[in-house]
Amino acid sequence: MSFGAIFTALYFLLVAAVLTFSPIVTTHVGFQVSRWGGIALLFFMALALFGNRVWARWCGLLLSIAIASGVLLSGAEGPIMLTVLMGAIVGAVLLLFQTGGSSTQRSGPGPITTGLMLASGASASIVVVGLLFASQSGSAIASPQPTGDEVMRVSRTRVEWTDFGAALQLGEQDDLPILVSFETPWCGYCKKMNQVTWRDQQVIDRLGGIIAVRINAESAEEAGGYRGVDVARRYKVQGYPTVMLMRADGRVISRTSGYLAPSRLLSWLDGQLGRRAPASSVSTIPVSGS
Repeated sequence: MSFGAIFTALYFLLVAAVLTFSPIVTTHVGFQVSRWGGIALLFFMALALFGNRVWARWCGLLLSIAIASGVLLSGAEGPIMLTVLMGAIVGAVLLLFQTGGSSTQRSGPGPITTGLMLASGASASIVVVGLLFASQSGSAIASPQPTGDEVMRVSRTRVEWTDFGAALQLGEQDDLPILVSFETPWCGYCKKMNQVTWRDQQVIDRLGGIIAVRINAESAEEAGGYRGVDVARRYKVQGYPTVMLMRADGRVISRTSGYLAPSRLLSWLDGQLGRRAPASSVSTIPVSGS
């Protein structure tokens, strides 16, 4: 049994484990239709590779390329997605090298083959350790994203941040609507909104009469009595970014998901603020994180 088949089989099993315990990763590795179907496919391919099936190498190569493409196209970042991408690339290279090589047996590996195997082994070790660490660390964030629940009060040229609890108090005190953006540090479109939408001068001016909240939906840190993970769970946030417009008491007026360019956000706000009466009766102020 070849080293590439063993590595890729173990990689598929590890990715299946990550998908099992981190469902949100599913949308970034090419299994948007069915998470459990993707997990089953990964297990099946791992067993086929362990069985040293010739067709499994080609199918494993295609699956590795599909996973790598899914990660790259999603724009997702973070330790989990980085290690998933690394493993897919290493597995694809190893399988391509072996499936495309000569079928003639050699007495021993040459220096180039030996070097590739050593380099691949080192890469495999990094990927395995990275996947295990990332799946355990969960929301460990290595980016300039907010560490907890934060609020931005808009000035003329920039925004300033405080906690979610303060937003509720300010909203009730000043009778202002609250805009909440649920994000995660690995979300590519969240980063794009932070770089483009929330820095747009027209958006900054439009939010002058709104308390705007940005929440890290994976944060377990308590800020102002609330944890990002609890707030996201309370409002049943499924995808990122999700933007909600709320009353001062936390009741939802409207919500939308996906990337919002400045013009789309402005149009959405103009449409919603004109009909603030029918607030949702489902989402109320979330309980304080403990």
